[in-house]
Amino acid sequence: MPSKQFRFQVALSFPGEYRARVEKIARMLADKLGQSNVLYDEWYRAEFARPNLNVYLPTLYSEQSLLLVFFLGAAYAEKEWCGLEWRAGLDLLKRKEEDRLMLLR
Repeated sequence: MPSKQFRFQVALSFPGEYRARVEKIARMLADKLGQSNVLYDEWYRAEFARPNLNVYLPTLYSEQSLLLVFFLGAAYAEKEWCGLEWRAGLDLLKRKEEDRLMLLR
C-alpha cells in the first residue's frame, strides 16, 4: 500500500439504483473506520454542490481515497457520474496501483 496520507480510507462508486444496499455498507464501514473516512455521496452533499464537480470528483477518488470500491452492474455502465469515477480507477491501473481497487458485482 502507498505510504501517502489519504483523506478517505474508502470511496464508494455506485449507480443510484444500488443506493439502498450501498448505504448499509457505508454505515458499516463508518462504524469501523469513522464516517469522515468513508467517501459516500450523501454525507458530502454540500461539498458536491459545485459547478465543476466533474473535475473535482475524479481527484477525490484517485488522489484523496486509499481504496476505491466499485459496485458494478448494468446500471453502472449507463451513468455519467459513475464513468467519471471509473476513470479515476483506470488512472490507478495505469499507475500500477491496482491494489487500491475493489470491484464488486
